[in-house]
Amino acid sequence: MHELSIATRIIDMAVQHARKQKAYRINEIHVNVGDFSGVEKDSLLFCFDEMCKGTIADNSKLNINSIAAVGLCLDCQIEFPMESLFSICVFCGGSKITLIRGMEMDIKYLKIEMDEE
Repeated sequence: MHELSIATRIIDMAVQHARKQKAYRINEIHVNVGDFSGVEKDSLLFCFDEMCKGTIADNSKLNINSIAAVGLCLDCQIEFPMESLFSICVFCGGSKITLIRGMEMDIKYLKIEMDEE
C-alpha cells in the first residue's frame, strides 16, 4: 500500500513547512491528486488519519482535489479528456497521445494556526 508512504510524506512536508511559519497546529491540508496518479483516495484518507496521530497535524483534515486526466493528440494537436491510458483521440481517432494532466500529486496549501508572539 503505497498510500501509507504518500500520507507520511504529505504530513512530513506539511509539518516542516508549518514549523517554519511558527505554526502550532495544522487544521487542513489541501492536495491535488490526478485521476491517473495511481493513488487510491480512500486508502490515502485512512492512512493520513492514522499517520497524523501525535503530530501537529493530529485531527486535521485532508482535502483531496481530483485532477481529471487530459491528453494531447500528437496528430491533430487537440486536448481531450482521457478515460484510460489507452484512450484514442476523440477528434481524429489518432493513437499518439501524450498525457498532459492527471498524474499530479502535490500539496496546494495548508490551513494552520500560528503562535502568537
